[in-house]
Formats: sequence, C-alpha cells, structure tokens
Amino acid sequence: MAVKKATPEKTTKKPVAGRRKKAVRKEIKPRGNCFVMMPFGGFNDDYFKLIYEPAVKTAKLKCIRGDSIFRSSSIMSDIWSWVQEADVLLADLTGKNPNVFYELGLAHAIGKPVVLVSETMDDVPFDLKLYRVINYDKNIPDWNRELKKNITSSLNETMENPTEVIPDMFKDIVPSQAPQQDEIHTRLNVLERAIKMQTQRADVISTNSRAQQFRDEYNKSRNSWAHVKNQDIDKRIYEIIEKTGSIVRGSSLPGNDNSD
Repeated sequence: MAVKKATPEKTTKKPVAGRRKKAVRKEIKPRGNCFVMMPFGGFNDDYFKLIYEPAVKTAKLKCIRGDSIFRSSSIMSDIWSWVQEADVLLADLTGKNPNVFYELGLAHAIGKPVVLVSETMDDVPFDLKLYRVINYDKNIPDWNRELKKNITSSLNETMENPTEVIPDMFKDIVPSQAPQQDEIHTRLNVLERAIKMQTQRADVISTNSRAQQFRDEYNKSRNSWAHVKNQDIDKRIYEIIEKTGSIVRGSSLPGNDNSD
C-alpha cells in the first residue's frame, strides 16, 4: 500500500506590526533661483534659516544668500553675478541696511522682479512705498508662520507674472554707460586683479608656513632642553645616592658593633 507523502503547507509571512516602509522623498528640482538680500549675523541668520529659506524652498526655488557664496572672486563680483542670474529676488528692508538698498538698486536697474519685506513701513523709503511690501508684526502669535506663508505666496505670484512687480521705468534695459576700454586694457585689468588675489592667498599661506616653522623650532628647542634637564637631574640624583651611601657606611648604627 503506497503511502502519500505529506506536502508542506505554504506559509505566508505576516507583516510585523509597527513596521512601515520608509517613504523615499523625491528631490524637487528648483524651477529657478531666488537671491535673498538681507543683513548678516545675529537674529538675521535665525530669520533666514527659520523663515526666509523655508519660504523660498516651499515656492520651489533655490535659495541663495550673499554669505553662502564660496567663490574665489570678490564679494561684490559675486553679488552682482547673482543679482543678474536670479529669477526673482527677496529684499528685507528692516533696519535700513545700506548694503540691502544698494543691491536692491542693482536689481531694479536691470529690471529684476523683487519681493519686498519689512517689519515696519518706517524703514521703507518714500520711493518704494508705492509698491507692495510684506509687513509683519512680531507681537502677533505665529507671526513667523504668517510671514513665511506670505513670502511663499508672493514668490509664486511673482514667478507667474514677473513683469507685474517690476517698476515701469526699469522695464527698458539701458546699455552700460561705463567708459569703453580696448581689449588689451580690459585683459590687463583682469590679469592684475587675478594676480592681486593670488598674491593675497600666497601671503596667507606664507604666514601660516612661518608660524608652523616657529612652532617646530620651539618644540625642538623645548625637547632639547628637557633632555639636557633630565640628564642633569639624573646626575644630581646619582651624586646624592653616592654621598648618602658613604655616610651610611661610615656611621655607627644602633645594634652594629664594628669593634673587635
């Protein structure tokens, strides 16, 4: 009589309770660049990290600020480059910072759309009070969330209709009125600036090298002195031991009778 072999039952793995698949976040490609013009340092850095930068990223824009540029060129050159390359700019006029107004003037002069922000209208010059300015009041609860929301909304509207926020007199691009130089002088100026920057970098490297050389010489002298000092100490200890040993040998200790 044939015996049927028992077939093993198929077991299905039950999902472990409490485990969830990790959601893979897809990186959203920015649709443009937003250059933020604002003071640096102190609470301004906190505002940038907690309010301005998240608001800009929520609008699907790449956020750039002057202190986040790490090129070897001059700061003014970098600022001017980003003012030109930005699709939209964000200017915080709070505190009437002169650098912010200078950069804002550059942006307006070449017809760039700029979103204006200020804690109070008292910091907004007369010439700019005709335009929309996002105000915020820190005495209101959740003022930072409201400001973040308003900035994102304004950036989205500006990206959809950039010409609407550009002052009419700046919509016509005026060619540069700088005195023209021939090609040789232009190249010489560029070369001189490059040489100056490299010289400054070389001075910094040379200074660091001299400082390291002084440290090495100091450590070498210190080690030599420690070696000499240790040798001198060892010699004195040996002399004291010899002297102490001769005293003990020549003395008459209790219980020792050296007489015949």
